[in-house]
Amino acid sequence: EMLRAGLAEFRDVACASLATGLSVNIKGSALASIDKGLLLDAQQALTISAERRYKPGVTPWYIKIHPLQLKNCMSIFDLTADYVRGDSERPLVSGWMSKVLGANIDESGNVLNSGGIIHNLAYLSEAFVMAFNEESTVLPAQDIELVTRLIATEEFGVAEAFDKFAVDIQTGQN
Repeated sequence: EMLRAGLAEFRDVACASLATGLSVNIKGSALASIDKGLLLDAQQALTISAERRYKPGVTPWYIKIHPLQLKNCMSIFDLTADYVRGDSERPLVSGWMSKVLGANIDESGNVLNSGGIIHNLAYLSEAFVMAFNEESTVLPAQDIELVTRLIATEEFGVAEAFDKFAVDIQTGQN
């Protein structure tokens, strides 16, 4: 199970490293922290650039934040009010934060962190295309003298269309 999780983490890192290739949709800076304004900027950038593939309130979109931005997200009261108190339709909301501006938000330690900038991502599913030549495979354990060799393999390729379908939400490491 740990080997399969390791392969999945490697895929996440491979995709996240592509964030620096964004050339159009960049919001924030090394001095910024995630706040409601930055999330609204990301939503607006998707609305403008996604060639009518993104419709606010209808199209599902996703936000991956670095764990260092967790406290900043939780401090945005109107985005976390349901989490704290619920409402008449949902008296108890599961998860650490309800959907933000219609986006599924999640933290991940695999968000690219480079040169003092955290590259949090807001994206549509079209931002990444992943193809597998070989699915994840864990070979039977090989006992060699005092050592047990564990081998996991996978072969995949990733294509990107970031400029249209994703936003690099750059923040500092605070």
